[in-house]
Amino acid sequence: NVLTAAQLGSALLSAPTDLWTQHMAARAVGIGHGKVFARFVSLMASGSSRETAARMGYIADTLADTGSTAARYLGDVWSPEITERLASGVMRASGLARWTDMNRLAFQMEFAGLLAEQAGRALDQVDEPLRSILRGRGFDDAEWTRLADPALHFRTDAGETFLAPMHWREAALAAGLENAEAEGLAIRLQALIEEQMEFAVPSVSLDARTSLIGEAPPGTIYGELIRSTAMYKNFALSLTLNQVRRTMARPGAMNRALYAAQLMAGLTLLGGVSVQLKEVAKGRDPRP
Repeated sequence: NVLTAAQLGSALLSAPTDLWTQHMAARAVGIGHGKVFARFVSLMASGSSRETAARMGYIADTLADTGSTAARYLGDVWSPEITERLASGVMRASGLARWTDMNRLAFQMEFAGLLAEQAGRALDQVDEPLRSILRGRGFDDAEWTRLADPALHFRTDAGETFLAPMHWREAALAAGLENAEAEGLAIRLQALIEEQMEFAVPSVSLDARTSLIGEAPPGTIYGELIRSTAMYKNFALSLTLNQVRRTMARPGAMNRALYAAQLMAGLTLLGGVSVQLKEVAKGRDPRP
């Protein structure tokens, strides 16, 4: 936590690449062009938009865990409260906490909106690739019919409709659905949204952590050295593993090559923006 506070105060300058992973993740699930970014801008600018998200059951991660922004890059850290507050304070003051929260909320809200848009159709008529994503996570026709009931969806004062899992659970219970079934469907649907959100706004994964640390025992010289070395590498490896898997899941070699090329082009461009922002922050002229 102390190292996070000392060394990651300018981490927000590395965050522009989130805009491209978010764009690619939205396209991969069928969310319309620019919708997630527009929602992100609205959430950043408007308290009423954030209130709408809260009414849907979505809250900022940092309200649930003050260390969650640092955990996005480093993994969970068990520590005294004073050092957690130190790291959290730096993350909030730098703007990274708000940036991450609003990006994650924006993707979840637009995914919930996409689900509501498709709710008038049987599962077989749901647009690809959403249909394959739902089928791949085990949702059958009967379960989709329950989830797609418009009476159980969240509707804003402006008329927007969302199939938000936590709100759907409460509405389904009020309509007489058994608790176990409502809870199970809501958790599975939110897990699906969370899975896709990790492609949009990546964070550290256990898979990457175990790939780096392996079975190195904690409390030993080797174990602590490898943990120290891996501390700032987990995020990059997690992002890489996620995107390699998404690329390989695309149907056909040409689709895989096109996705990889678009991903690398966008990340390279916005990575260059990050480099220039860091140069300016250090008081230097931008690089040629």
